[in-house]
Amino acid sequence: MDDVMYSNIMQALWIGCLFLPGWITAQPEAAPVIDANNISQLKPATVIDFGALPAEAGEIVNGRMLVDDDGARMAVVNRDGAVVFLDTAGGLIAVAPGPVTDDGLAATFMVGAFDTTGDQFAAVRTGGGAYYVNLYLLDEDGGHRDLRIRSGDSPVDIWFADAAVWLEVVPLEPGRESYLVEIPLEDFVPGEKVDIDPADLMVHAFAPMTDKDVVARIGRLPAPLTVTSTAEGVVSRWDLTEGVRTATAIVSDVPIYGAMTPDGRYLAWRDPASRALHLLDFETGQDEVVVALNGQYMPFILIGAQADVILGVHLNDHPQVTAWETQTGLQHELGPYRQCQRPPDMVTLTNSGRMLVIGCDTGLEIWQIVHDES
Repeated sequence: MDDVMYSNIMQALWIGCLFLPGWITAQPEAAPVIDANNISQLKPATVIDFGALPAEAGEIVNGRMLVDDDGARMAVVNRDGAVVFLDTAGGLIAVAPGPVTDDGLAATFMVGAFDTTGDQFAAVRTGGGAYYVNLYLLDEDGGHRDLRIRSGDSPVDIWFADAAVWLEVVPLEPGRESYLVEIPLEDFVPGEKVDIDPADLMVHAFAPMTDKDVVARIGRLPAPLTVTSTAEGVVSRWDLTEGVRTATAIVSDVPIYGAMTPDGRYLAWRDPASRALHLLDFETGQDEVVVALNGQYMPFILIGAQADVILGVHLNDHPQVTAWETQTGLQHELGPYRQCQRPPDMVTLTNSGRMLVIGCDTGLEIWQIVHDES
């Protein structure tokens, strides 16, 4: 494919992004922050059925979703690799296709993230010996901007920081260490094809690689925060953007599953054998057992913004939402979530702490604090 053809395709995609009347969405009334005082009132509030969305949304068969800090906008990906933007009520905001590779195929969606305002969304796609970084502008102008990096390396995470998009990248070549890529937002030029030579990328070291004793890293933590552990239970919190270790603590086991408060102070975690659910305070270094799990498997752990409540979804393969108050260990059985054809693909709690979203093959279920009418 020559540059003229590629430029024409990119221009067509930029113009052809489907913008709908709901592109600018009214902000919903904020639900209360989920905490220990109101946790018993956390209930299903909205169900978004993928099969009921307008035809423009395409076929969506995976509940993997990205949600902005306040939960006003959500993004899922359809079978064609287009990003489908939804509002909290399930209204279709926009459908944004991705780039086409040199062999004429749609690039494969890998990871995505909203910025802190929810007005920008960045996505990474791969294909044809390259990876693509797409910046979607979720404002009244709409549109998207695209970069192509001709490299076989694989970005595995993406986030916004310091007026730039950051990537965590795993090299194709065995033995090479993971690294970070910083792409200034000003490099995303509207309406133009931008090819970047890998040699011209702004590359940074992946800080946790400096600790050779690390044996585990907790997944599903929102970058740039990450947490690692040694076999001896030395737990480290890292800021990937700054490239520094920001806190350490010693615990009784190796945390491999967990969730962190948005400010990075508290970590809710469990050990590999699911013996107990813990709460670690990085500011004091104190680690407390919240409740004994006695081997019950919990694939999704979430922590309230105030660290006074921990949520568990699909505990021991049951389609239930469970919560524990961290001060007392008091358990709340909050009820079943909508069953799908398989366990949830993703569960997330918004950074605002106001909304729990459970995604599976048939749709999304949103849980919020619902006050009983008296």
